[in-house]
Amino acid sequence: MSIESVSGREKGGTIERIERFLSAFLLKKRSVRFPYILSLTVVAVAFALRLLIAPVTAGLQYITFFPAVALSAIL
Repeated sequence: MSIESVSGREKGGTIERIERFLSAFLLKKRSVRFPYILSLTVVAVAFALRLLIAPVTAGLQYITFFPAVALSAIL
């Protein structure tokens, strides 16, 4: 077993596939509305997770929204 196969960098490895996907995803030309739709989708998923974790009165108002806003800012 070589060092390349241990690190996951062999030809067609998982890390390379993820890097290719992310670079294609981030560099692809899209409409002006795409970032807004993506952000709203991420926040909606965060809201759904928030409701699944605990009821509204549990006091965890923003626990899932911090990662959602950070992810929206990156994408």
